[in-house]
Amino acid sequence: MELKQAAKDFVNGFDDRKGMFPYEAFNIDNVYEVLSKSEPFTMEDFNSSLKKTKISELDYQIYLEDVKRLHQHRVKNRWDYLQFYDEQDTYIMIKPLMTLINLQFKYKIDMFSFMSMEACSNAIKYVKAYEDIDVNGVYPKFEDNSQKFYLTENYWQSKVKGYLSQDKHQKRDSTNNVQDSDYNYFKQLFKGSNCSICGCKFTFDNKPTLDKIDNSKGHSKDNVQPCCSCTRVSLDNLYPQSTLTKSYQSYLNSSQMTPKLN
Repeated sequence: MELKQAAKDFVNGFDDRKGMFPYEAFNIDNVYEVLSKSEPFTMEDFNSSLKKTKISELDYQIYLEDVKRLHQHRVKNRWDYLQFYDEQDTYIMIKPLMTLINLQFKYKIDMFSFMSMEACSNAIKYVKAYEDIDVNGVYPKFEDNSQKFYLTENYWQSKVKGYLSQDKHQKRDSTNNVQDSDYNYFKQLFKGSNCSICGCKFTFDNKPTLDKIDNSKGHSKDNVQPCCSCTRVSLDNLYPQSTLTKSYQSYLNSSQMTPKLN
């Protein structure tokens, strides 16, 4: 990103008029003579043999206005104008950096955790993207006009068989698994609740399933919570069953190894 663009993005009320300076108007032999003069540089002084460019009439008039304005204050010669030009150049660079630093304090970005200001800026970008999100809200916010879900006995029986098959495959204890006889209980549960993970309502387009609270145990009534089928699939893709089981077992082992403080 160029300095000018960075300043526009990160500084309120940005003014990029740092001035113009003819770098090729002098050399090491005549620098003191040229910069000690009090009259403004000529248009020809701004010609660049390196860039093959010339200053426009508009830009030159802006330069003359700056010189006139500065002469009313402290600028007496070209040395003073050079100092003004350098200060403006530095100010334009420092101000967006200070804005970024203030944003890092505001959004609690740990600057020592990132390798560059660019990485810090990227962290701020993501914080700002989520700053108006309600963690207790339901997303996406749209009107779901599909038919509200109601549990049928056939659907429940197929789910019970599926839970039992999953637990046997994962070698989990299925002794207290949900049964066909729990139909009325879960019919009322699905009717009066939303997804425990995303908060969405259950419809025939978004059917419910049961999510295990403790993944090392089976689908017992006290170890499940209502959940969207699509959310459950997404979690399984992100966190495979074996990974969750191993992670939970590691947690248990570490908890048992940790001495309790009185």
